[in-house]
Amino acid sequence: MSSKVSVIFGSGRCAEHMARILFSTGERVAIVNGKPEFEGRIREKMKSDIQTAMPFIFPDDLRNQQELFESRLSRLQFAQDFSSIEGEVELIVHADNSSQQEILKARSLFPKTPIASLASLNSQEADQYMVELKLFEPLESNKIIEIRSQPKTQKVVLQKIRELLNKAGILEVNAIEAEKVNALIKAWQKNAQPVECLENDMETLLSSYPTDASARRHTVMH
Repeated sequence: MSSKVSVIFGSGRCAEHMARILFSTGERVAIVNGKPEFEGRIREKMKSDIQTAMPFIFPDDLRNQQELFESRLSRLQFAQDFSSIEGEVELIVHADNSSQQEILKARSLFPKTPIASLASLNSQEADQYMVELKLFEPLESNKIIEIRSQPKTQKVVLQKIRELLNKAGILEVNAIEAEKVNALIKAWQKNAQPVECLENDMETLLSSYPTDASARRHTVMH
């Protein structure tokens, strides 16, 4: 099969969040190491997202929801390991902090495929086709990501990841902007405020940031 596919390794909240991001771009997605209960959650989230985007109002809506669900499901595969993935792997998202060895396995199978790790990396661990992604709580409503790269990172890797984030409506923030975002999140968590308060404060903060990724410098790992 020659179709391109983005791969997610993991089965937690971050893996689920990244799956929804990639799915919203129209990408074919393969999930590796997905546990049975995780597969069920992904399917239920897909249904929930469709019902939100296409509420049941008219009799045909139920059929349309089911057709869209089946269409999206056809772009999803669950694989036991990297070697059993169907399609040409164009991106790997490592979303399992407890299994760092899998990055090495993925790299041995796909020497030049971009890898985006949600786990912390240092410049010694990361090669020129690897970046680190920083997510922000609450995952379900925060549509921002910090990309951490290094001077040797290939531009084509950053370009690929930014294209996907733009398609998904995700805003990239740099290190300075990320600090301000983290400060808002910590204050929200400390004061136990409703999520709407954080969303309003976040919207005000992000509206002051340039929306053009070329107008900012991404974070460089040390």
